[in-house]
This record gives sequence, structure tokens and C-alpha cells, in this order.
Amino acid sequence: MIPASQLRLQVAECVRFLTGRLHPLPQWAVVMGTGQTLLASQLEDPRSLSYGELPHFPAATSPTHHGRLVWGRLEGVPILVLQGRVHAFEGYSLHQVTLPVRVMANLGVRKLILTNAAGGLNPTFRGGELMLICDHINLMGDNPLAGENVEEWGLRFPDLSRVYDPDLMLQAE
Repeated sequence: MIPASQLRLQVAECVRFLTGRLHPLPQWAVVMGTGQTLLASQLEDPRSLSYGELPHFPAATSPTHHGRLVWGRLEGVPILVLQGRVHAFEGYSLHQVTLPVRVMANLGVRKLILTNAAGGLNPTFRGGELMLICDHINLMGDNPLAGENVEEWGLRFPDLSRVYDPDLMLQAE
């Protein structure tokens, strides 16, 4: 686990790097999961950087995760699209896994949509069907909030009963 001061510096460096490139700063972002690439091609005036060009950004290792940050406008709205993400099972710490989300929050992103290929317990779900995830259980034995709290990033123990925005879930349905 890295010290909070180091995490804060890594996030700040990446935010400074991106702030000079993103105009205007987006309030929306989407993290694309396995095999999902279409959204980035729908952006107006798209620009992109590979994760390797971003300070401290972890490299996506999955072959279906392109590892690119794409920004532009979608129906006139400024948006960031992350083509791929990293996972703890790839050997990354949870601080590294959550660094892109912390960077987006510090850039001013207020609405984040996460996509992924998910398994489920419901036997009526078939591969390729869309599901709206409204809750989850952390069975990893680790927590990205562990360690020293960074006060300016929020409460030590945030209310997790509203992690998923009810209004956005209604719109998605």
C-alpha cells in the first residue's frame, strides 16, 4: 500500500497533465469493459492518448482492453471514454486500480458509467444480455479505502447505500 501523500501526488500529476489537453473538462465519463469499443468511435472531434502516455496510469494487459483515454463530445456533451481498465487479478494494487477513477473525479467528472462483462447467479441471464448492477458485495478481502484517508477526496467511511445513483439507474432502465 502506498502512502496517501504519494497517491495524492500521482493523481495531481496526472490531473495537471490532462487539464492542459481536455477542453472543456468533461463531467461525464464511461469506462469500457471487455470487448466494448463502439462508444469511442461515436465521439465528435475525438482525441486520445494511450495509458502509457499518462503519468502513473496503469497499463491495461487484457487483449480486449485497448488502454486508451479518448475524449470528445457525444451529442454535444464533453465526455471521457476509457477503453479498458486494470484489475487486481493482473497484479495491480487497489490504489493502482482506482487511480483512473480518482483522476477523473479530480478533473471534475461527476457522472461515471462503468461497463463490464459480468457473471450472474440468475440462470435466465444469457451471454450478451445487458444487466444493470444496483449493488455488489466486496468479497476480495481488500478495500481501496484502506490506509490513510485523503480528506479532500471525501469521508473516511462513505455511505455505500447510494454508491449507484438511483436517478441514473432509472434513466438507464
